[in-house]
Amino acid sequence: MRTERQHSAAVERQKVWDREVTSELPGLLGQLLDSPVYGLTRDRPLPPEQHGIYLLIDDAGAPQYVGRVGLTDRSRRAGKRFSSFRTRVRGHAVARHNSGTYAYARTCEHFRSQGRPLATTRKENCDDPEFMEEFRRQCGLIRDMGVHVVAIDDNKVAAVFEIYAATVLGLPQSFAVS
Repeated sequence: MRTERQHSAAVERQKVWDREVTSELPGLLGQLLDSPVYGLTRDRPLPPEQHGIYLLIDDAGAPQYVGRVGLTDRSRRAGKRFSSFRTRVRGHAVARHNSGTYAYARTCEHFRSQGRPLATTRKENCDDPEFMEEFRRQCGLIRDMGVHVVAIDDNKVAAVFEIYAATVLGLPQSFAVS
């Protein structure tokens, strides 16, 4: 059973959370949507070498995918620094069994929508020439997408904002907690 002291401490922590995180989310979404459009094609400037949240958009400007760039637990354990918007977006456009995360998900969805079987592992799927053909096609589509970014230095805020932005923008995606 909670004590009065525990309850008071939780209420105070909630106030700090609201002030430091929740109240920042709508403004960050505005900054993300209002940012310049970057990309990997010649007609767009490359994304900056910062970290925070990025939004992939299609040719019509419709949001497609939200991602986070920062110092993850996985990269920290590997002794790495944070990746940047530029490196992460480039990674989405490479068809390999260990990169092209969003393109891989789109490829799997494409196969499922056609009733085509998928292997049980990502490596097995990438060993299938037909899968790789579609995977490369999806990477090309992503390479042509525009990118909005908002720099966020606080990893806690970035992690929460990634989920907030995807939810508010109505994007059906899963969230890695690495």
